[in-house]
Amino acid sequence: MAEIKLGQKIRDSITGLEGMAVARTVYMYGCTRITMQPFDVKDGKPAEWVSFDEPQLTVLGDTEKVAVAEEASRTPKHGPQPDVSRGR
Repeated sequence: MAEIKLGQKIRDSITGLEGMAVARTVYMYGCTRITMQPFDVKDGKPAEWVSFDEPQLTVLGDTEKVAVAEEASRTPKHGPQPDVSRGR
C-alpha cells in the first residue's frame, strides 16, 4: 500500500466519503490516521474534518495538487530570524 500524501483526493472505503488529505497523525505504536477535509458543503459551510485509519482509504488521483502542496511545504513561511545573541 502506498503512503497517502497530503493534498491527494481520497475516499473512505467504508463510508464512501470523499475529500482531500489535509493532515497525517502517526501514533507511537504504529497507527497512522489521515484527516480528510470532505468536499461536501453543509448549511453553506464546508463539512467538518474527519480522521480515518490510513489502510481503509483509497487515493482517487490528482497528483497536481500534491506537487503544489509539497512545493508550499518547502517554501519558507517567515522572514529571517532576528539575532537573539546577547552582547556582553
